[in-house]
Amino acid sequence: MRQLFLLALVVLVVLVVLLWRNRWSRPVQRKQTPPPPSSQPQEMVACAQCGVLLPSSEGVVGKTGTYCCAEHMNASET
Repeated sequence: MRQLFLLALVVLVVLVVLLWRNRWSRPVQRKQTPPPPSSQPQEMVACAQCGVLLPSSEGVVGKTGTYCCAEHMNASET
């Protein structure tokens, strides 16, 4: 009777250890939600130097047009 009790105790301890390791070894998976789309579409403009299209809010406005970066503005307006 004592051997049966010890065997049951060992099996129970092994199950608890396995469940504990399985529970804490899994990486936590969080559901990623995509960012909300912008409510207003933006006007696209072409760079006056190279012609790349970009949103008007990201452009650099110069004397003779909108540019994709300050270097194109400087190169075009000098």
